[in-house]
Amino acid sequence: MSSRTLLVLTALAGLVSTAAAQPMMTSVTSTDVEEVEVEDRYGLEILAADGVGLAIMIAGGLAESEHVATAGVLALGLGPAAVHASHDNPGRAFGSVALRVALVGGGAMLGAASASCYE
Repeated sequence: MSSRTLLVLTALAGLVSTAAAQPMMTSVTSTDVEEVEVEDRYGLEILAADGVGLAIMIAGGLAESEHVATAGVLALGLGPAAVHASHDNPGRAFGSVALRVALVGGGAMLGAASASCYE
């Protein structure tokens, strides 16, 4: 499989695996105030992290720089996990990394299995 094909498959897997952050529920109670639930939503931060990683990866592909493209792949894989971790959701951070590794690996295997290269 050529490096360009792998780069395209990785970019597509990154787009498909964009994580939707679940809101973190917290409650504030007082003696004379009813219980109030506050939602901490950070889905746009996840999307921004994905966008930055994708932009770096595409820039590396256009510049034909394997190192820059690799940095983009790492940003796609680890950026959203860092956002989850910064919002005190370590379980979601690990889940995000696991999901992205599984989807990218599965996509690469599927692409390799469906390729018909005759030498």
